[in-house]
Amino acid sequence: LAAAERARRLDPRSVNAIVQVARILNGAGQHARALVELQKASTMEPGRSDIQFQLAATYVLKGDTKAAIPELENALALSPQRNPRFRAYLGYSYAIDGRTREARQLLQELLDLREQRYVSSFGIALIHDGLGEKTAALTALERAFQEHAVEFLLLDQYPPLRTLASEPRYQELMHRYGARR
Repeated sequence: LAAAERARRLDPRSVNAIVQVARILNGAGQHARALVELQKASTMEPGRSDIQFQLAATYVLKGDTKAAIPELENALALSPQRNPRFRAYLGYSYAIDGRTREARQLLQELLDLREQRYVSSFGIALIHDGLGEKTAALTALERAFQEHAVEFLLLDQYPPLRTLASEPRYQELMHRYGARR
């Protein structure tokens, strides 16, 4: 955090430096401070899907999916390729918000997209988790682990897999992940 804040001080107009500070703050659980940084970055460069996504992801980490959903919808609209990570977060947020039909629609989009290009199984696990589908979420998470999904390196930037934490399969997977690191 100190290094990222120093970089931001050296170049206070660098939106990327501000976003990096926010990511680190999120990883440290300081979501309120991260929101301040991201709102500043969004004001400086409106219309950047990556900033909108980081803002939305921060709301999700705070547990405020109602605030996250419009930000995620906006980020997805700004993303020319309809970024699969954005879709996964939006599907998770819809699921948590009780909008199961929309969550399942995004889940199906990701499963269909998988036929054409790489889509991380981690995002699929995230939506299943939001829907409360433990078995499907665990299966997708195990597949993500086998795929060496980058999300495992960024676990602090993802919402907790809320229905899975007490599951023995999840605990074993996290043990294997810890041993592999």
